[in-house]
Order: sequence, then structure tokens, then C-alpha cells
Amino acid sequence: WAALFLQPLATGGGFSGIRAININPQDPKNVVALTNHGIYTTTNGGTSWKQSFQGMWFDALDRHPTQPDVLFAGNGDGTSIHR
Repeated sequence: WAALFLQPLATGGGFSGIRAININPQDPKNVVALTNHGIYTTTNGGTSWKQSFQGMWFDALDRHPTQPDVLFAGNGDGTSIHR
């Protein structure tokens, strides 16, 4: 988890507060994590992470029940994304 947690903030350093984690039930090496400053994904079980969405924090993350590649994220102010 250090590879994700210690990612520098785009605004000049610090750490990522991990807000939610979701593991793909069909591929446990495919993990999505919500942080204080975006969404990160890994396809290798956490060895490396890629920021897939930047500029906003989210509180909730879920996968579509029959299509695990479809993700939903939302925050307390009503903002949501679907990818």
C-alpha cells in the first residue's frame, strides 16, 4: 500500500488519504482506490498505481453487479462519475 499511500499530491507533496478501495471480483489484481485527490488503479495487485482521475475527492466507490469493469464513484456534494 505504500506505493499508493505515499504518492505525492499534484499540488506539491504530502500523502493520499485513502477513502475507499474496491477489488474486482473477477480479477483480484485489479484494484481501484479513492484518495483525497483522485482515483488510482492498479492491474498488478498494487505493485504500481496509475492515477485515472484527478482533481476531486470521492467518498463512495462501487462496481456494477454484473459488469465489474463498470465503476461508480460519488461524493457528499452530489458529484458522481461513471466509467
